[in-house]
Amino acid sequence: QEGALCLICHEGLLTQVPCALRCGHVYHVACCHQWFEKGKSECPQCKAKSSRDDLLLLDFEVAQVQPRSLEEARKLETASVEDRSRIREELALEVEDVEAKFREAQARLDAWREAAQERKRARRELEAHGPDLEAEISRVRADREQAAVENARLGAEVDNQNTRQRQ
Repeated sequence: QEGALCLICHEGLLTQVPCALRCGHVYHVACCHQWFEKGKSECPQCKAKSSRDDLLLLDFEVAQVQPRSLEEARKLETASVEDRSRIREELALEVEDVEAKFREAQARLDAWREAAQERKRARRELEAHGPDLEAEISRVRADREQAAVENARLGAEVDNQNTRQRQ
């Protein structure tokens, strides 16, 4: 049972490393790289603007789910109202637990996305200041060299004056 397919190569999503675009659509990482290498800049499915920088690698834990047997289904059909009610309550608690875990995971994902955006913004800001800082460094080096030359000239002048005074 392959489940969902990569809409680029039409193979099962879990046959290779999957990734999600910003729009939420999921594909194989390799397929997305090939897609963007072809010069495309949108999601293959919804056409939302996307780029290689938007890829979010996904890591799934896949567990084998045992289908309920016919026998279990018959047991539920013949179970008392109290037993069914208890089973519903247990399942409701399980759903609440899964939903809480999902909300926690979503909050972590949102925090990671926000941190990634902040790092990208900071990197762009640093890259924008790079040429200015390099120019400032060059100017300071030139000033330092000029000051060293002037210092050497003044030192030589002082030495000459000291030599004349001793004579």
